[in-house]
Amino acid sequence: QYYWQFIEGLVPETVLGKIYSGWNIIDAIPYEARLIGYGLDFGFDPDPAAIVAVYYHNGGYILSEQLYQTRLLNEHLAIFLKSMPPATIIADSAEEKAIEDIRRYGVTIFGAEKGPGSVKAGIKDVQGLKISYTRSSTNLHEEYQNYAFKISKDGDDTGIEDPKCAKHLMSAARYVLTTIV
Repeated sequence: QYYWQFIEGLVPETVLGKIYSGWNIIDAIPYEARLIGYGLDFGFDPDPAAIVAVYYHNGGYILSEQLYQTRLLNEHLAIFLKSMPPATIIADSAEEKAIEDIRRYGVTIFGAEKGPGSVKAGIKDVQGLKISYTRSSTNLHEEYQNYAFKISKDGDDTGIEDPKCAKHLMSAARYVLTTIV
């Protein structure tokens, strides 16, 4: 890939350092699928708040984008979360104040377990899972296609998420898949 992109100057079909591969697109959530939780990645502006529903079905997991919007206050997120079918909500634990604020609206929400190396370990765990996502999850599809590790000047994968990649729904899904699953 390095040769074709940097030496020959051709655009590759896949992003260099792409983190996830082999995910399937499905038309809808099967009736038998079981909702196991929601992932929430906080954002305000320019980054969006992102919510993804995670279902279990036939030995794999299905992701369905629920929300991807900027300029939402915690009150708006709480109202939106309360309107959805009940399930455990796992959010970015770096936002403890926001989590506590949403709890005050009667929403059961927990922070994802984080620590040194947790992102890398979480990515590795998710890479080992069978994942599908719904066709209507357009922002999730875009993030999935472009979610990549940062590439060094030598063309090597650094094992660090590329900060230029949008990863709001990817992070939200990882919170659920590594905390609940």
